[in-house]
Amino acid sequence: LILALSFRQEEDVKKDKMVVVPPLIRKEVKTQIPENHGHILAYMVNSGYGEDLIEWHKHNSETKIFAFWDNKKVENGFQPHPNLTFFHLNDKLFMEYMRTCAGYISSAGFESICEAMYLKKPILMIPTRNHFEQQCNAIDAVNSNAGITSNEYNPSLLLEYIKNQKTDYQEFIKWESQTEAKFISALNSLFKRKNE
Repeated sequence: LILALSFRQEEDVKKDKMVVVPPLIRKEVKTQIPENHGHILAYMVNSGYGEDLIEWHKHNSETKIFAFWDNKKVENGFQPHPNLTFFHLNDKLFMEYMRTCAGYISSAGFESICEAMYLKKPILMIPTRNHFEQQCNAIDAVNSNAGITSNEYNPSLLLEYIKNQKTDYQEFIKWESQTEAKFISALNSLFKRKNE
């Protein structure tokens, strides 16, 4: 039996013994109350994107951005200019900025996309190069109305999307609410098959 995590409800693939199930979202995320304080949250695996973001922000300095990266070469709280702050990875601080952001820029990792969708945050996904699974996640997330995808680190795309987007995340939240029931049902069918 294969349990396939999905952004949205899909038909099971019975011939391959594949059951489509909702994503697993951490309790820490599910207890958050989303708000919109107007800032953008950015997470970057590749510190080179930091240079792209600094360059973009020179010409868009009115946009407040909090960015998280794993770049220990610069101090925590690095601020190249006002309204742009870089933090080292910090789960609690990251979650607070996720809870209160207007939109989220990230790679296309499955877990963080799901968390942003659960908190009703529009997303700009920039799949990490040479990561085929992230390309797939980005396409699937766009088809699930999570946001948009691009190969360039350009926050203007997200700001434009936020202005015009009318995404309703209720379908995703409703799908996620079935997680426990779907997993139990899949496991019950597996045990039943073994005992036959």
